[in-house]
Amino acid sequence: MLTLFVAVTLAALAFDLATSGESRPANALYGGPFVRVGGTLVAYRRWGVSGSPIVLLGGAAEPTWVWHDLGPLLAAADHRVFALDLPPFGYTQRRGPYTMAPRGVSGVVLLDGDALSFGGPGFLAHLLVYPYYTALYRILSSSDWLVSRLLRNAWGAHPPPFQHALLAEFERPFRVDGTAAALKELAAGGIPGVTIADLRRLTVPRAVVWGAEDNVDSVASGRATARALHVPLQLIPHAGHLSMLARPAAVAAAIERAAS
Repeated sequence: MLTLFVAVTLAALAFDLATSGESRPANALYGGPFVRVGGTLVAYRRWGVSGSPIVLLGGAAEPTWVWHDLGPLLAAADHRVFALDLPPFGYTQRRGPYTMAPRGVSGVVLLDGDALSFGGPGFLAHLLVYPYYTALYRILSSSDWLVSRLLRNAWGAHPPPFQHALLAEFERPFRVDGTAAALKELAAGGIPGVTIADLRRLTVPRAVVWGAEDNVDSVASGRATARALHVPLQLIPHAGHLSMLARPAAVAAAIERAAS
């Protein structure tokens, strides 16, 4: 056992040293645009130059790239569309603490997620120690095999061929400086979100839209969220958890109905 422990430790150390130069500043991995908010460099994308604004916020590990088909469709329907990378994902600078407290919205659409906070036992973060955590993080976050499996599970029916160029859109943000430490911080405190009481207090126009084949956040979870908001659940046929990629036109139509 001691020999195995020493061998694994030395292998992890060697791998960490060999890959130590892979992390880069966010603006070295993404050409922008960026805006500085409260000292943090925030990455975003935009479509459209006129009309009412729509802000698109991705979930865990979802960069703004996931909106690349949906954004232009909403812009064509006369909206100014902004997609923001919420740290510690995408290309926004990693500066905690990570919280979510929405204010001043005129309408809310929950797409394949309930916006509730989520977290496991915080003590698990203490198990994520160097050199093992660093090595495992770098191996898993750059594995085309793993990322393609996760995407295939989240896409729904008829996923496209997952070539490296597509997979890199999800893998590359994990190379942003500080991401490994930020994810460890999330493991300790959980993924931020709102409470069910916050959802019930919403009085602005709202909608809950869900991929009918979502097996990441179940349709049952979508129904529970819709009940909390006192709205019907809108299902997107032939779509899984990434409905904005699987069926962008159908999702755009659902958002447009909520915005009108």
